Amino acid sequence: MLFDKVNKEHILQGLKDFEEKGYPDGFGPSTTYDVVYNGKSYPPPSIMAYAYLNAEGKHVESNFNVGKGSECFNVLEHYGFKIEKKSKSMKNEFINWLIQNPRHNYLNNDRDKLEEALDHYNTFFDIDIYDGANQKEIYELLINELYKKTDTAFLKYSERISNHLPRALLGKKNYIKFLSEISLPKKSIEKESYTWVKTHLELAAYLKDYKDRQPELIALLKSAGVTEFTDRDENDQDIDLVEIDPFTFFCYIYKYGVQRRLQILQSIARRLGIHHPMDELGIPSSNAQKVWMFPFKKLRNNNEIERLWAFFFSVFNEGISNASFEDILTIRGIARTKLTEALFNVNPEKYFPINGPTKPYIKAVFDIDPKFKTYDEYRDILERLRSKTDKPFYQLSYEAWVWNEKQSNKTGNLNDIKYWLYAPGRNAEHWDTFYNDGIMAIGWDKLGDLSQYESKEDVFDSLKENYGGEGDKKNNVTANYEFAQTMKVGDIIIAKKGRSELLGYGEVVSEYYYDPNRSGYKSCRRVNWKLKGSWEANHSLVLKTLTDVTVYKSESIEHEYY
Repeated sequence: MLFDKVNKEHILQGLKDFEEKGYPDGFGPSTTYDVVYNGKSYPPPSIMAYAYLNAEGKHVESNFNVGKGSECFNVLEHYGFKIEKKSKSMKNEFINWLIQNPRHNYLNNDRDKLEEALDHYNTFFDIDIYDGANQKEIYELLINELYKKTDTAFLKYSERISNHLPRALLGKKNYIKFLSEISLPKKSIEKESYTWVKTHLELAAYLKDYKDRQPELIALLKSAGVTEFTDRDENDQDIDLVEIDPFTFFCYIYKYGVQRRLQILQSIARRLGIHHPMDELGIPSSNAQKVWMFPFKKLRNNNEIERLWAFFFSVFNEGISNASFEDILTIRGIARTKLTEALFNVNPEKYFPINGPTKPYIKAVFDIDPKFKTYDEYRDILERLRSKTDKPFYQLSYEAWVWNEKQSNKTGNLNDIKYWLYAPGRNAEHWDTFYNDGIMAIGWDKLGDLSQYESKEDVFDSLKENYGGEGDKKNNVTANYEFAQTMKVGDIIIAKKGRSELLGYGEVVSEYYYDPNRSGYKSCRRVNWKLKGSWEANHSLVLKTLTDVTVYKSESIEHEYY
């Protein structure tokens, strides 16, 4: 039996887990019954999912049977938990959903104020929009009234309320989404999900025959709509790219957005007569600034593309070793994250990408440390994942993305914003240029592309090797590492000069990128500069090039933080 190891303590802990974490991945509001404890109602499947995790140490799929007579309900009732049929009104359950899935903390998540507002909204419609027996009709009504019409009494009322709050609460990101979740059956893998996996496996097998026909692979990408194949020769002149490795072939497809990259993959599949994909769920995006797994021709001096092909073949014959793994990491521009994504693209059944979305996910959900240096350590992470879940790696890759989206919503976007104090060059000498170009940039160009460094220790080693000197170089290490790895889109940049002058501010609008074409200050991010001028600071500013001042204590007695 699925739940024979679950006891009362596991269920009580499951109730606490639900209070703290909300719905487990793959689960949503219950539709017919609640489990009642201490006067509060909970969704039985979610509580049993947490209880199972507490008992077994691994996650359970969401497709187990529920309802009267099911094992789920029998176990709950055996340990004295009361199962009650839900009230037909969905209002209170929607309020619970809002509070557990906060997007903007509507009405400060005050339950009484939310209930009062929702009751008032209901008066604008001809039917009870919270009637649980009429979900489909309510869904269709709200889509029509909120999105297809423009002059309804409800919309006119909503326009008069701050931030269009009534429409926001009942709209597609809240109540309509809630209706979708409780009305549509949950499946761990939908029929049209992960269809790309078979395509990737067949495409990788196809590529094996093209080591000596690389221009044909480039032509295939071009015919599918891929662009940007410009190499650079020893004289720093632009030339056509004429050689390519299999990993870069895949990266080219995924430098585009969701719709276009699927169209490109489908086009390639049609041309080759391989499996036609219907989705691309779980495939990591390539950085459009760093698609290649190799450097420009002028910097290729050690058979980089030949080595990448050899490594590709070793994927098929179980020939990857610590030495070959480390060898590929010595190629300019390849870091561990990028290499695991490349392996995943070639065989998503065998390999798992250890990247931005998956690192916090496997740490939080499976208690697996994502750090590794060698191929053996990477393979150990894969084995530990397999021991804790039966889900395939490609599904975990997608669920990691979903999990990160949920975490972002739970913490609230505003709470995630960091504020950075930034010096645009010595004595702000590059401020006018950076402002006009819509960028921010930092020096230390001998370090090269900062995305290649996995840790602050790696940055320190390179700083010491390239610039010499003694000491811990803490400020320089932190500036480079945080500029590439910590700063994110949406953060606020405050430009300054020296210790006393503020120059303006802007919002980060791109990920980190390395621009080898610049004469200096090659590590960059795009910034939407919003204000420019000169203001005297009312306190002494830090001297460092880049400082996260989000929680910096202020010297002013009037303010706690900067």
